[in-house]
Amino acid sequence: MSERNFLKNSTNYTYIPIDLRCPLNREVDIVIQKVQQYRSFWDEETWKVIEKNVQALESLGKILIDPFSTLEIVMNRLVFQEKYAHAFASEHFTTKLAETNARLGTNIQVRVPKMLVINPNVQKPADVAAEATNIGLRFPAIFKIKDSSSSANSHKMAIAVSLSALEEVEASTFFKDSEHIIQELIPHDQEIHKIYAIGMDVRDKVNGSLPNITKEVLHGKDWIIVDSQKPFADQLVYEKKVPGKKHELVMPIIQLIADVTVNLFSVSIFGIDIIVDSLTGDYYLVDLNYFPGFKGIPDFVPLMERHISSIYNAKKGSQAN
Repeated sequence: MSERNFLKNSTNYTYIPIDLRCPLNREVDIVIQKVQQYRSFWDEETWKVIEKNVQALESLGKILIDPFSTLEIVMNRLVFQEKYAHAFASEHFTTKLAETNARLGTNIQVRVPKMLVINPNVQKPADVAAEATNIGLRFPAIFKIKDSSSSANSHKMAIAVSLSALEEVEASTFFKDSEHIIQELIPHDQEIHKIYAIGMDVRDKVNGSLPNITKEVLHGKDWIIVDSQKPFADQLVYEKKVPGKKHELVMPIIQLIADVTVNLFSVSIFGIDIIVDSLTGDYYLVDLNYFPGFKGIPDFVPLMERHISSIYNAKKGSQAN
């Protein structure tokens, strides 16, 4: 492939696109990759070739930004949410959070939404309702097909306002035969904070999101089916608001969450989605992405290139020793 500037406005580096399905035949100093996002498009044999080529790069002493082996974990929502839940409940994190709250005069807790993974072949609707009650799952809740690649209805989701509607959703056509996830829908005033991290630098950008779910929003119903491929504003009843940082984040607490992410997954270029519970003010981590688009981050290029230089100099220094 021909050389080109992969990052706009870059004057410090030349970026060369590479295909990890093929052995690298160009001289490079450092490799940046986000190949995991294409995982579902490739068969197992292709994936084995990619892994072999990555191992060859590592054996040659090529510097990869972020370990290839950990990135597949980041792509698995069930795995990373469970890891976050354990980390946020750990003594180390709760102590750090308590110290930060005390220093700043705040009382913010950090959580992930509670979630259930349902196999309708072994769990009856009444069993699911009992399990939701047992773990204290809050409503409203959203129901999503677990394996998005195996179902024609993978873009269909249900939203229910109360536990009493759960059994009806479980018995519905879309969920009665498919493994699915039930997750709390935390009220957050139509704002979601896109947290972008590059190395030690963290940025916050606010985007629009779902409204606080009530029966009125669901056309007066206890639950409805929605299509994630269509605008929610066309399927729900609410007044769409312009995002405006109704909830200003406490950035030292966001830095604690970013530090947890780095320690859990050994990643340094990532995005996390944070919502603020409109009832309690607590922070909920609802998503994690490796190497997101950084849309709307004006200083992305200098941040990225500073990080590249830092990684390169640190690893070259360690190799020299």
